Amino acid sequence: MVSWAQREPVRPHIVVTAVTRRIVDHPVLGPAPARAPVTIFMGGTPVAALEGEPIAAALAAAGVRVFRRTSKRREPRQIFCGIGRCTDCVMVVDGQPNVRTCVTPVREGMRVEVQDGRGVWERARGDSSAPGDGPATGSGDGAAGVRGGDG
Repeated sequence: MVSWAQREPVRPHIVVTAVTRRIVDHPVLGPAPARAPVTIFMGGTPVAALEGEPIAAALAAAGVRVFRRTSKRREPRQIFCGIGRCTDCVMVVDGQPNVRTCVTPVREGMRVEVQDGRGVWERARGDSSAPGDGPATGSGDGAAGVRGGDG
């Protein structure tokens, strides 16, 4: 019996330098506009992105499949609505949790992390409280839950 490898002709090794999961020529919207390339970091790994595109689009194009995990069952989530109405695409962006990545544009050098549950604020060096901790300011400016100037 002849094996599959023996029947197939030998083909030269093909190296694919870049695979895009982006729509470059939409049937209704037409060709995608030219944008400058930028680099963002997903869990410390560089990810190629296009200036001004949503974070979620850049990550989906890079093959990222998990944006967050649910609080109770730790189930993976990614893009669902794509218009900022749900919370399936929320991630920790530059230390800030609960950023809706489907409507937030990329910036050069931004750090993006998978969000676990409701997210945890990074604390600034020397700061003992996270944003939103502590009593409301009572200033009537709609800043309820934001730490006031006197602590």
